[in-house]
Amino acid sequence: KGKPILGMDVIRGIMKKGNEFSGGKITNPKDGKSYNVEIERAGNTLKVKAIVLGINVKTQIWHKVN
Repeated sequence: KGKPILGMDVIRGIMKKGNEFSGGKITNPKDGKSYNVEIERAGNTLKVKAIVLGINVKTQIWHKVN
């Protein structure tokens, strides 16, 4: 919290399994809180899931930008 977003490691420690990535953490740059993360890749999009106590609390779809 309070750090510049540019250059911040938002996702770290993930392991690839096919088109999925898991086992890592994602940090919310607004409040500095970290959550377990699962990511699924489909073409040029990522489905990013924040997980708390084994429950999906928030899912976002990220699109590749050229």
